[in-house]
Amino acid sequence: MLLVRPEGSSLVTQGLVDTLAALANESGLALNFTDGLLPAKITAATRRVVVESGTPRLEELAADNPQAQFLVIEAGGVVLLQPGAFPVDDPFEAKRSFAAGYAASLLAPEARIGAVLPAALPSAGEGFFQGGVYACGLCNPPYPPYADYPLTTVSTSDEESLAALEGLAVQGVSTVYLGRGIASQEVALAASDLGMLIVGAEPPPPGASDTWAATISADLPAALRQAWGDDGASPANWVAPLQMEYVDPDLFSPGRQDDLVRLIDRLESGAVRVLLD
Repeated sequence: MLLVRPEGSSLVTQGLVDTLAALANESGLALNFTDGLLPAKITAATRRVVVESGTPRLEELAADNPQAQFLVIEAGGVVLLQPGAFPVDDPFEAKRSFAAGYAASLLAPEARIGAVLPAALPSAGEGFFQGGVYACGLCNPPYPPYADYPLTTVSTSDEESLAALEGLAVQGVSTVYLGRGIASQEVALAASDLGMLIVGAEPPPPGASDTWAATISADLPAALRQAWGDDGASPANWVAPLQMEYVDPDLFSPGRQDDLVRLIDRLESGAVRVLLD
C-alpha cells in the first residue's frame, strides 16, 4: 500500500497516518510513503493508494494501474476513485455548518449569531442558517440592534472577511462561525478584537485562543476506517463524521458541549438532516 504524504499537507495528519498504518498491519500490507505520486512509485504489487484530492494525473495513474484501489482523501471524507463517485465536501460542509449554527446559538446571548463562509461552498450557508434556527427558533432578540438572525456572508479573501466581520459586529453578532479557509490569523484576531466568540472549521491560528470557543472538524481517520471496512463497496463515498476539537471549557461549558454532542449524534444517525435544494 502506498500513502502519498505531501509536505505541509493539512489533510494527511499524523492521526490519519497512524490509522492507516494500523489498517495496513491488520490487512497484512506493507505501508510505503512518498511525497509525490509518480508512475514509478506504483508497482504490480501495489493494492491500495491513499492520496489527497487534487493530486496531478490521478485519473491517468488509476487507469494505468487497475490492480490498485485509489482512496482519495478530501476535506469532508474519503472517496474511492471510480466513475460516478461524487465529492463528499458539500454534504460534509452542510452537516458541519448546521452543527456550527447550533453551537453558535448555544453560546450567543439572544442567539445573535453570524457566519463568514467560503464562497465556493454554498451548502455551508444553508447548513449554518438551518442549524441556528433549529436551536433558537425565530432567533428574534427583544432589544436592538434588530436583525434577521442567523446572519451569513460569503468571502473569497481576507479583505472581504474583515469587512464582513465589521458588518456582522454592527448588526450585534456576538458569536461567529468562521468557515473552512476563512480563519487566517488576521481574520481570527479581528473577530476576537470585536469581542466575538469564535466557532471555527479549522484549528485556531496563533494568538486567537482568547475567544476561540471550539472547532468542529472532520474525523478523517474514522472515514478512512469505514472506507477500509467496506472494501470499496458502493456507493464508495464516505462522508466523515463530525468531531469537536480545540474546545475552551471556560467559553464553551461542559453542559453546552454535551448538548452539541447530542445534536452531532442525531446528525450522524440521520434523525436530524440538513435540507438542501
